[in-house]
Amino acid sequence: MSFFAPPPGVGTEMTIEAQSQPPVDAEVLPSNSVKLSAQKDGKILSVSVYTGRAEVTRLFKFNVQAGQNQVIVSELPISIDQQSFRVEGRGIATIHDVTFIAATARPMFGGVNVTNSVTSAKLTELGLAHTRTSQALTRAKKALAFVDTYLGSLKPDDVALSSLSSVVDGYEAAAEKLDAKVLELELLQRQQSKEIDEETKSLTRLSGKKQFGLTAQIGVSANEEGEVEVALMYAITDTAWSPDYDVRVTIAKKNEPVTLVYKASIRQNSGEDWVGVPITLETVSPSFGVNIPKLLPWRVSIIDNRPPVPPPRPQRGVGIFGAATATQGGLFGGGGFGATPASSGNTNIGGGLFGLNPLEHQERDAAAGLRQQSGGFSGFGAKPSTADGTAMQHRSLEVSSKNDVNATFSVPGLMTIPGDNTPRKVTIAELSLDAAFEWVCVPKHDTKVYLKAIIKNASEYALLRGPSTMHLDGSFIARSTIPAASPDESFDCPLGPDPSIRVTYHPLVKKISQTGFLTKSIKYVFSRRINMYNAKAQSVENVIIVDQIPVSEDAAIEVKLVSPALELPAPSAGTTSAQSSTWAEKKADSTKAPAPVEVSEGVVAQWGDGVVGADSHGDMGAIGKDGKLHWKCSLPPQEKVTLELKWEVSAPVGNDIMGL
Repeated sequence: MSFFAPPPGVGTEMTIEAQSQPPVDAEVLPSNSVKLSAQKDGKILSVSVYTGRAEVTRLFKFNVQAGQNQVIVSELPISIDQQSFRVEGRGIATIHDVTFIAATARPMFGGVNVTNSVTSAKLTELGLAHTRTSQALTRAKKALAFVDTYLGSLKPDDVALSSLSSVVDGYEAAAEKLDAKVLELELLQRQQSKEIDEETKSLTRLSGKKQFGLTAQIGVSANEEGEVEVALMYAITDTAWSPDYDVRVTIAKKNEPVTLVYKASIRQNSGEDWVGVPITLETVSPSFGVNIPKLLPWRVSIIDNRPPVPPPRPQRGVGIFGAATATQGGLFGGGGFGATPASSGNTNIGGGLFGLNPLEHQERDAAAGLRQQSGGFSGFGAKPSTADGTAMQHRSLEVSSKNDVNATFSVPGLMTIPGDNTPRKVTIAELSLDAAFEWVCVPKHDTKVYLKAIIKNASEYALLRGPSTMHLDGSFIARSTIPAASPDESFDCPLGPDPSIRVTYHPLVKKISQTGFLTKSIKYVFSRRINMYNAKAQSVENVIIVDQIPVSEDAAIEVKLVSPALELPAPSAGTTSAQSSTWAEKKADSTKAPAPVEVSEGVVAQWGDGVVGADSHGDMGAIGKDGKLHWKCSLPPQEKVTLELKWEVSAPVGNDIMGL
């Protein structure tokens, strides 16, 4: 709860003391009561929209009398988070209690709860039909149960053998008829429930009465008669904003080839309309579980593999009724009379009382974590800054505050967002960004060549994960997803296949030979050709072809790459001296990356998949261990480039190699 602290000797602002008081009966109000409607008498000063809720500030102006005043604010949204409700005011008065009264809801047909004011003749008719169907369904189920019970109660002596067939046929006919009736009534009941739900939602949208079922009672004490200003600040659910992007890529453009339009889709279903209000968008997500987790001791011990000691054989006459002692503990001995005792199992998996793990009980933080406006509530509706309206340009939002965790976007001017859950889009910014392009193909699985842009977020805006519409050279290509990216962070943006670059993956050629005199071994030589053709009128750089060779998991099997002639990374001698003081330095010095091999003009081969994406990172010690390699090619226009992959597999004669 927020407070106004007046200067010493100046009583111009109301102080607030939140207390939990029982609601006052509406029929027994004090003489100096003030009745206000949130939708008619309150003005929305500002709205801060988060990813799952919104914080609304609403201002009221009214006159109070000397003494106690009971202010009744009705038609508040029922989606208010009451824990977030705050009251701030200005004037010669004191706020001493705030309580809530929820509207009385009556259960409607079909399990839909609506207030008494939401109804119509059609809804009443649907409800009566639903009730009749429910009663008929109950009767049909009882009749079916009676038929089953009747057949089960018959004894062989009650039915003659000659009439047995007619009894069974009669049961089947009656049961089949009742089953069909039950199924028909259940389908009808579901359809009626759906119609009731649709009619209720339609009435709610038209009247808006359902959402305004909460009333706040505010006790105000004043020394003299006069006008006061009271602001209600509360968080509401059924409200959110989500990012949406429009990405336009122009390959021929050298500088800043990517135009990214950063949009916000705002929706709210609180029932109240936000008409002409300043709106800010928050990237922080209010949270309830903010406690830092703690680690418990991780204990290990030796498993005792010794066979268990068998229990002593029970003696005759030991225990009551011949029961063996200290076995199952059942009534009359349980395992007596020579019975083999069953092993008992612990079914309490949770480890706590009644299967509950006591470690799973965690304290929840009830704070909503909503941002508080700087400067409190002073000003009451200072005019927001408006954006310069340039023709045919996207209106951009101002980044009013930002840090490494979250950012706040202020929407220029005033916005109107009805409470009908319909998304409204507003442009946050239009960004021109640099990007590097890669054409990647993995012909072993797919001969299509996929275009990818590595975009650097050189703006001051934090990009949230959200859907995007992709346009390449002015043509729509796909719907994709933009990952979260902080300022100065790069991210991958797939742009789909490029049909102008064609790849042919020729069949594998296999040759077998034997080597050795005393110790004979068999050698398999595999080779494959890969053709690329650039149908574009200009050359294409950074075309990456990814392939692989097998990896041996047996010391008797040797795999050797022949073409391209790549070498595995070797440890660098003399670099792991004491001068490398840290573990990271020693790891970096322990291996040396092998140099790429130039296969032909414009074609370079190297270990790994060759993808330089935003999330890539290199481990020198793992290069070549997975058998992956790639060619990075520069394709001239209207020309073909051929690659060759060749490797050998050697093993002792007589061994079958799995995986070839």
